[in-house]
Parts: sequence; C-alpha cells; structure tokens
Amino acid sequence: MQLSSFVNEHFSYYHEFHEDFAKMIDHKLHYHSDLLEITYIMRGDVRIRTELGTYEIEPYDIFVARPNEMHGIARIGGTPYDRRNIYIKESFFKANRCEHYLTFLNEHAFISSSVINAKRSQFDIVGLINSFENCVRSGNTDDILLESMIVQYLYMIMHSGDESSEKLKKNEKINDVIMYINEHITEDIQLDRIAAELYINKQYMCKIFKKYTGFTIKNFITEKRLQMVNELYRQDINLLEASLRSGFKSYSSFYRAYIDRYGCAPQKRMGVS
Repeated sequence: MQLSSFVNEHFSYYHEFHEDFAKMIDHKLHYHSDLLEITYIMRGDVRIRTELGTYEIEPYDIFVARPNEMHGIARIGGTPYDRRNIYIKESFFKANRCEHYLTFLNEHAFISSSVINAKRSQFDIVGLINSFENCVRSGNTDDILLESMIVQYLYMIMHSGDESSEKLKKNEKINDVIMYINEHITEDIQLDRIAAELYINKQYMCKIFKKYTGFTIKNFITEKRLQMVNELYRQDINLLEASLRSGFKSYSSFYRAYIDRYGCAPQKRMGVS
C-alpha cells in the first residue's frame, strides 16, 4: 500500500507500507539507467540483493544504489514492511548546483553499494526524513523546499559511516558466475564453458543463480548487454555499433532482445531519430 508520493521533473518519492508482509512481492535484480535510488527501511525483515552479494538489512538502514547498479529486495520474515524511496535524476544535481555530489557517489569507494544506519549517524537523518514525509502528506510540496531537503539528505549520507562491508554476505559461487559474465560480456558466453571454468555442475549452477537473482543465466547476460548498449548510446555511440560492442551477434538479435525486455522498439523508448 502506498501511503504518500510526490513526483517532479528531478525526483520522485514514494512511501510504501505492507501490514501483510506475505503479500509483498520480491523484486528481482534490476537497475535504473539514469536514477540514483535511496531506500530507507523503517520496518521489515528484508535482504537487499546485489551483484556483490546480499545485504542484511535492519530497521533504519538506508541503502544507496547508483545508476546501472543491479539490486533487488527479498523478504525473509512476516513483520510489517515500511520503506521510503527517493529516485533522483541526474538533472537534479545540476539544477541544485551539487554535481560534485553525483561525482562523489559515482566514483568514490563509498558506494558499491552502500548501507548506512540513520539511527547511528551523527546527523538527525530520521528527523529530516520525517520532516520530508510531513511536507508531502500536508501538501507543502514546494519544489525548492523539498529539493533542499534532499540535498541535506545526500550530504548526511555521504558523511555518515558506511556499514556495507559489515552487512554484506557473499555467495561465492554466484559471485564467481557474475564475475565471469562481467569479464566476458562481449564474448560468446556458453553455460557449459562457465560451468567448466568454475568447476561447478551446470544444472546446479543454473538453479541457484535463478533462485538468487531472479534471472536465468542467459537472461542475465542479455540484461547486462542491454544495460551496456544503453550506456554506450548515452555516450553518442549509434545503436548498431553499441549493440555489437556489447556482445550481441547482430543488430537484429539486439533488436529482438530489446523488444522482449521493454515491449517496444529501441527507437521509441530511447528517442532515436
């Protein structure tokens, strides 16, 4: 159930609550190509999965996912679930003259992903988030006010103690498969070759990979290649070249994969002329 929300041209905010945790849907690994996502967990027994591993989340934890960083939430308990999400577009940082924040978040070792706890921060992050929620609920949604609060939020996150290394639990087999895929993404990747290289049974590998990520290995490879095409296209590389650089055998194989994934042609979704 969505308790409150607000959207403007630079960011969106959603407060989601589930009393019946059993009805909450697990989110398979996904990414946002041009959004910084900040998830604040107030209540709920959840884990956040990433390519690096699984983060054990506790109340008041804040999880930060960079653009193009794959992540997903998995439920592990039956307690009520309460979270607040902010999705920040890259245009936000320019509009609010804080481009150096985005540079820091993208380049600093601070994130890969990052988890901090609002209660243990030296800043009153909980108070700031509650003030933001109160503004949205009361209809006091002046863009300047809300965006200035998000800038404060980002500052507090960047200067609070990162607890990601303590909370990260790795599945070495899954990590090895993902690392192999990332290192060979532009090549012809075969399941038999992965299993042989990693000394793992192919059927078992496929089973645990699907359970952990929500993807089959083949679909994960396609997802990573589509992600790579999106990034190359944003660097003004045409779709034909971008698709070939990303490991697709031809433009037509990329085109079919894109329609299967997004339900429309790349020219429509990406604004290609």
